[in-house]
Amino acid sequence: MSAGFRFFLLLGTLFLSACAQPRVLTHVTRFHRLPSSGENRTFEIASPRKAGELEAEVYEKKIAEHLVDYGWRRTTARAADYLVSYDYEASGPREVHGMAPVYGQVGFGPVVGFGTVHTVGRGGRRYGTVTYYSPPSYGVVGAVPVSQTVYDRRLQITARGKNGAEVFQFRCQSTGGIPEISRVLPAMIDAAFDDFPGESGKTEHLRQEIGD
Repeated sequence: MSAGFRFFLLLGTLFLSACAQPRVLTHVTRFHRLPSSGENRTFEIASPRKAGELEAEVYEKKIAEHLVDYGWRRTTARAADYLVSYDYEASGPREVHGMAPVYGQVGFGPVVGFGTVHTVGRGGRRYGTVTYYSPPSYGVVGAVPVSQTVYDRRLQITARGKNGAEVFQFRCQSTGGIPEISRVLPAMIDAAFDDFPGESGKTEHLRQEIGD
C-alpha cells in the first residue's frame, strides 16, 4: 500500500473523530458515609476560594441540582445539616506522543492449492493444482507517530456535617485537548454524581458528552 493512501486513511479517521460528539473521560474516586437516599437532610454550598465568581455560580447550581435529585434540600448555611465545598483547577498545556495505527487492505489475490479440477469433455475430472482468489480483508497495515496537546483538569467536591466531619469527598480528574475548563467542568460534575452516592473507596472511569 502506498504511503499516500495510508495518509488519506489516517486523515479520514481523524476527520470522523472530529465530527463526533465530543466526550470527556473523567476518573472519579468517591469516599462517603451516605445512605442510598438523602431524604430529610439540608445543605448549603460554601466555597470561599470561588466566592463571588460568576463562573463558579454556574457550577454551584449544577452541584446543587444533583444534591436535590438525591433528596437533600438547599437552605442557609446556618440551618444546613451539611456544608458543601468544591474546588477546581486546570494545568497545561503539555505534549503527549504516541503511535496511531493505520488501517487498510491486508489480503487479496490468487492463492494456489491442491484440489479437484472439473473439465468438460473427455477426462471428466482430474486432481492437480488449483488457482482461486481470496476475498479482500482489512486490518492494521502500519503505524504513524502522532502528538497531541492536552490539558489536565481536577475537581474536588466535599461535604461536612456541623461537627466538621466529612460525609463525602469526590476527587475527579480528566485529561484532554479542550483548553477551556468551562466546557469540560459541567461534564465532570455530572460524572461525579453519576449513580450518586455510589460505592465508597472505588474509582470509576466515566464518559460524558460535552455540550455546545
